[in-house]
Amino acid sequence: MKGRVNPFEPWRPAQVDVPPPLHASRPWRPPAPPRAAAEEPLVVEPADPPQPPKRPAANQKAAKPAKRPPEPERPPRPATPRRPPVELRTDQKVVLGMFFALIVLGLIGLCWLGGTHLPRVFFALLAVAFGFTTGISIAHRRSWYTRLGWMATGLALACLAGWFVPTMQGVSLWSAYRQVSELDALPAGDIAGYTNGAASRKELVSEFPTFAEDVAAAEHAWLRRTVDAAIENADRTLETDPHKALADLQKLNESLSRLEHYPLVQKELEAARRRVLQATAKAAREEVDALLGKDEFVAVARRGAFWGEKLEEEAKAIGEQTDVPQHLLAKRKQAFTKHLESERRKFRELLAKDDHKAIAALGEKLANDLGDEAKTVGMTDELKEFCTGCAAINDLARQAGQR
Repeated sequence: MKGRVNPFEPWRPAQVDVPPPLHASRPWRPPAPPRAAAEEPLVVEPADPPQPPKRPAANQKAAKPAKRPPEPERPPRPATPRRPPVELRTDQKVVLGMFFALIVLGLIGLCWLGGTHLPRVFFALLAVAFGFTTGISIAHRRSWYTRLGWMATGLALACLAGWFVPTMQGVSLWSAYRQVSELDALPAGDIAGYTNGAASRKELVSEFPTFAEDVAAAEHAWLRRTVDAAIENADRTLETDPHKALADLQKLNESLSRLEHYPLVQKELEAARRRVLQATAKAAREEVDALLGKDEFVAVARRGAFWGEKLEEEAKAIGEQTDVPQHLLAKRKQAFTKHLESERRKFRELLAKDDHKAIAALGEKLANDLGDEAKTVGMTDELKEFCTGCAAINDLARQAGQR
């Protein structure tokens, strides 16, 4: 048998492979397998460190560097097995198709309604997508009643979004109907309320063009209600206060003429103003004639000037010709003549009393009070002659007293 001797420790005995002895009483049994001898690591002295390569001399050629041995090729990694693709269920395919259809419907809706309706379209389609996705796919294990309930909920939310969600300009479908209802209920003659809502109504029509006819009809109805109420009120007050009736119609016409739909009621309003003008002219004649009959010359001049100015202005505004201002001017001239004649009687009475100072005061008072009226009626010369005579008598009396 061979032993294995350690060359560095030759004095140690080598391990001899001796087979184990047989069992004396049971020789038929095979002996136990020998134990594997643990190999002892060889003790090797460390080698000398490698010396750096010497540089070749100048007369010697440099040796070519040794080629590196090629690196052994690494074995390719085993490919990771790919999982087979999971096929979508039928309900998931339906949901994907529904999303595509909703996107197309959204683009069509924006083209039809306009870009400012983006919030309304977005939230309406979002509600439909939520309800149908839940009813078709998420709740696919539930009963059909539950799934249909989710779909109906999505449609209901979409209707609410289309009704209450405003556009980018802040106008919703609910507010549009509310503005039309408020205009229908606007009281006749409320011009401030009508003009304050004009800007919002224009914005409403620009956002919802289908409301243009409804808004225009409501505005026309309010104009007609306002004009009809004003005409009825003028007819009631015409007999008692014609000036108020005329002033109310003038003020209403001035306010309505700045509105957009004024031509619709212009003819009716002008016809009513003509009737009021004729009735007012008749009342002005009667009033001035009554004052002239009472010898109230100052009142004739004042009321005649008032009515003449008002009636002439109204006649020019409606394109009507009337002779009332000339008639009133003739009455004022007649009243001025009578007034001047009454002052002459006072002059003679004062002259008989030799009250020269009173005569001079009378002339000054008439010059101040009747100067403008004399210019209007064309009797400046007569008034000047009378006032000059009064002053001359006073001067002569003063000169006679000085003598």
